[in-house]
Amino acid sequence: MTRSIIKIKTTLLDHQIAQLSAIAIGLSLIESVLPSPMPGVKPGIANIITLYALYRFSFKTAMWVSVLRVFATSLILGQFLSPTFMLSFTGSILSLLTLYIGIKLPTKIFSP
Repeated sequence: MTRSIIKIKTTLLDHQIAQLSAIAIGLSLIESVLPSPMPGVKPGIANIITLYALYRFSFKTAMWVSVLRVFATSLILGQFLSPTFMLSFTGSILSLLTLYIGIKLPTKIFSP
């Protein structure tokens, strides 16, 4: 067996994205077993982690956390590339964009 000579350098930000994604995936899995108030509607508890990543780091980091959460959760639950996955992916991106716009609004009108 030969050893790989490819060395991947990771940064602290990579580890933080992985940790935030793992927390968001866990919350999303917990949320998937809770009864929903209406069919197809979830409260979006994992978006708390996305919001934290957006405030603490950047839009790019929050996007990574959101996308990794949706892909990993759909793979774990067996819903990858299903209509549920498409709705979840679209909802997470639109939610992130809405949160980002909300952060950029003037603080005289909206508090952070």
